[in-house]
Amino acid sequence: MCSGWHGPPGAVIRSSGLSRIRSHQKSNKCSNQGMTYPYPDDLVRAQCDWLATYRQLAEPRLRHTTVLRRRLLDLSAQVQWHPFWSTPPGTPAARVELRRLAHHQEQRGTRAA
Repeated sequence: MCSGWHGPPGAVIRSSGLSRIRSHQKSNKCSNQGMTYPYPDDLVRAQCDWLATYRQLAEPRLRHTTVLRRRLLDLSAQVQWHPFWSTPPGTPAARVELRRLAHHQEQRGTRAA
């Protein structure tokens, strides 16, 4: 589980999150029609973890799903309230591209395994 998230960000947390993003080396980039979205590593990791957890919950005859459902809710909040979305590149199109990037990374990981 990703650490460091304690609920929806307030003004102070959001402000410090933005400064971390600005100084963060942005290695996760995705482009669509000439637009480039520099995603922070923790945001991409949370989206990839969300996708993996969602797939686990989709397995048939799964028991004891409470832990997975709670994890999915926590990851959903991490992705939804991440400070990146309050920066200029944080557009609805960037959210779609983040999901595409997570799917692409998951497929690459599946092929390598």
